Amino acid sequence: MSLRFSIAVIMGTVLAVSSLSHATPPIQNTSTKSTSSPANQTPITIEGLARVQGVLTYCAVVDSKSAVKYQQALSNIISGHSSAEIKEDQSSSRFIYALGVVDTEIAKLPVATVVSSCKNFIAGGR
Repeated sequence: MSLRFSIAVIMGTVLAVSSLSHATPPIQNTSTKSTSSPANQTPITIEGLARVQGVLTYCAVVDSKSAVKYQQALSNIISGHSSAEIKEDQSSSRFIYALGVVDTEIAKLPVATVVSSCKNFIAGGR
């Protein structure tokens, strides 16, 4: 895989994470009552969770001074989802596979590129 494509993948993932962290939850229709999920819950797929968690975990490693900020960003993204739901997703083979793919692709990138992208995410850059 070319370096340009890899950089595009990491930047796309960081931008997606950034978008998710700033997303506003959908407004729940008051005429429909949902008992299985809270009104502030934003949908997240198992693969999306793996991508977000993989990128933010890697960011916390390469930019350890801001590790707490990356963990907080992940917490913000998964807020509204029960810990049981997240743990179930994280134990699925789909999650483990997707996380492995993210880890492999990010590891191919120059560390300086990843650190710069991570710091840009924390700074709220677009």
